[in-house]
Amino acid sequence: VTHHQRISQECFFMGGKDNFGHWFADFVSNLQAIESAHLPAGLPIITTPLNAWQRDSLTCMGFAEQLRELAPPTPTPSCTIVEFDRVWMAGDFAMHQRLNY
Repeated sequence: VTHHQRISQECFFMGGKDNFGHWFADFVSNLQAIESAHLPAGLPIITTPLNAWQRDSLTCMGFAEQLRELAPPTPTPSCTIVEFDRVWMAGDFAMHQRLNY
């Protein structure tokens, strides 16, 4: 089963990491890079579904208002295709990106 979702608002995309070490080494450091690089402030941060401890850590760091989790694919196993019109990903701004998860 394949589900489609389109996100037309300009946003950041960062996939969630289940591993505690990767979460803080990769994901959280990318959030800090967004702030220090003076990229557009206040844009939604789109992530794959997160665990409760990940949401809690983002809330403690002040990112809860910007966070938008993609819905988990159902039924499992399944595939969700997300198409972005205007998205910032690691490294650059991109137009018309597509993500499968």
